[in-house]
Amino acid sequence: MKILRFVIALFFCLFSLSQLQAAWVKAIVIDVEGDTLRGEIKAGKHSFSDFLKFRDEQGDKHVLNPEFYPEVITTDNHFKSIWFDREVAGYNTYCYGKLLTSGCVEVYDVNYPYRACACKSQGTRRNHWVIKSNEQPLFIVYHNIFTNKIENLVDVQTFLRKQTEMSFEELKGLGDRNQLLRVLIRYNETCAQMNRTYRKDVL
Repeated sequence: MKILRFVIALFFCLFSLSQLQAAWVKAIVIDVEGDTLRGEIKAGKHSFSDFLKFRDEQGDKHVLNPEFYPEVITTDNHFKSIWFDREVAGYNTYCYGKLLTSGCVEVYDVNYPYRACACKSQGTRRNHWVIKSNEQPLFIVYHNIFTNKIENLVDVQTFLRKQTEMSFEELKGLGDRNQLLRVLIRYNETCAQMNRTYRKDVL
């Protein structure tokens, strides 16, 4: 009986791993000089932050660094380079973030390196949403990984009140990240900046 349970558990484990494997998808890559490359990228659920694997139209493979290739667009995801400084993450580094909404306020899903103190040469990694607004430093939305509830809700509301024209009424009902994203998407639809949209027929 124990052997049967072990075999079943192993099967589900292998199945889960196979579901998480990244596949090659069509992509447009923009480098720091504004030139465009076409090909395919491979990005896992949390393995996209430091680099992206790229395969050009001739089949040659390269590694995309967010410092030199700041924008990568697929039919499902839009990756953009984000600069983390020591004040935010304990490191000065570039990371790719998945763009969730753009306009006056940009929100990214990012798996970034974090070092709590200088005594550690190797830090840990955190996965949170990051808000960029105007020229302000990055603002991190901390969340509970099990409930998706925002843990620094008052700070999020205060930041958005200062950086946007959003009212207290618009922000008071927030609780989890999905509610926050819906509110910011609505705000970006009405703000002055044009919201960029990428369709499947572009690729």
